[in-house]
Amino acid sequence: MRSMTGVVVAVLGLFAATVAHAATTAAGKPLAREARKACSEQVKAKGLKGKEASAARAACFAEQRPDLAARSACRKEAKAKGLAKPEAAAFVKSCAAKS
Repeated sequence: MRSMTGVVVAVLGLFAATVAHAATTAAGKPLAREARKACSEQVKAKGLKGKEASAARAACFAEQRPDLAARSACRKEAKAKGLAKPEAAAFVKSCAAKS
């Protein structure tokens, strides 16, 4: 029984370590969902509401994940230009590479 408990504890430890490691990208940046969550918590702690909260969240996210913020801006630009899906995807790829 003790050996089974030890195995269960070891497996749970490996799972916890995997989950903790999975919270970052290969480049060491936080995952998008983790960055958004952290930014939302910061905004909530500051007591911001409405447009101020949205702007603070966006600025925080852009600071933590500038690569994704650039892609988002490029997608908005592609949409404003009225590009169709294949052309928009190519535009976003080239636009984000410049950022």
